[in-house]
Amino acid sequence: MNRTGRILGLLGLLLAVGCVRRVEDRHVFGPHPLPSLDPPPDQPYTRLEIPLEGDDALRGWVIRHPEARANLLFFYGTGEKVSRAHWRLFPWAQRFKLNIINVDYRGFGFSDGRPSLESFRPDALRIFDGTAKIRQGLPTLVMGFSFGTVAAIHVASHRDVAGLALMAPISSPDEIMPSLQHRVPWFARPFVTLEADTSLKRLEPPIAEMGLVKAPLLVLHGEADPLVPVASGLHILEAAASPSKALCVVPKAAHNDVYLWHEPAESAFKAWLDRALPPLTPR
Repeated sequence: MNRTGRILGLLGLLLAVGCVRRVEDRHVFGPHPLPSLDPPPDQPYTRLEIPLEGDDALRGWVIRHPEARANLLFFYGTGEKVSRAHWRLFPWAQRFKLNIINVDYRGFGFSDGRPSLESFRPDALRIFDGTAKIRQGLPTLVMGFSFGTVAAIHVASHRDVAGLALMAPISSPDEIMPSLQHRVPWFARPFVTLEADTSLKRLEPPIAEMGLVKAPLLVLHGEADPLVPVASGLHILEAAASPSKALCVVPKAAHNDVYLWHEPAESAFKAWLDRALPPLTPR
C-alpha cells in the first residue's frame, strides 16, 4: 500500500485536464524480486518452499521458538518482503513464544511468478495447506497487515484457525478511495478523481468474508492512519461472526506505527493470544 506515492506523483502531470483515474490491479501490486538472502545471524529459522505451476514456487522462512505455544502465519503489506518483515517477526517470535511462517507473494522477494489479485487469495490458501506438516502439533493463528489482511481474512474464512489478528485491515476498495484521493497533491485535486477499477471491484471485498470468520478476532489500527481509515477496521470487526472480538485503536499511530512491543497494542495482542490459545501450563 505504501507504493501510493509513485502513483499520485504521476497524477500531478494530469492537472491540466480534468479526468477520472482508476486504481488498478497493477497499482496495488508491483514486482519485488530479490535474490536469496539470509536473515540476521544466530536466528533460528528454516527456509520454506511451496510448489506452484511448472517449476515455480513460493518461498519464505519459518522462524522457530524452542518453547512455541502456537504457529503464526503472517501476511505482510504490499511494500514488504520476507527479508524486510524480519525486523518485526523475529522479535514477535521471541516475545510471544511463537513459530512464525512468512512467505513471499508471487513476484515478491524469493518467490517466482507475477503478482495479481486473481492469484493472491488462492495462494494464501495454498500457503496454509502447504505448511500443514510444519504446523502439526500446535494451534495455528493467522495475521495480516494492510493489504496482507485480505489474504489473512480469506484463510480464516475458509480454513480452521485458532485466531485471526488484523493490522490496519481493508474492508473494501471503495472505503480507502477517499484517503487515496486526499493524498493526491493539493494542486491536482480539483482536476483528478480516483476510482477503484473493475479489476479491484470484480473480486469479493474482504468484509464480505467476515461473516464466515468465527475464530477469536483482534483488530489493531492506528488512530491517525492516513491510508486505511479506522472506520475500515471497525466495519471489519462488526461484520465478523466471531463471538470473541476486540478492537485496539493506538493513539496517534499512523499506518506503519502500530508496534506490538508498545502499549496498548502489546496488551491487546497478549489478551488475544490468551483468548485464542489453551492456557499455558506452569512448569
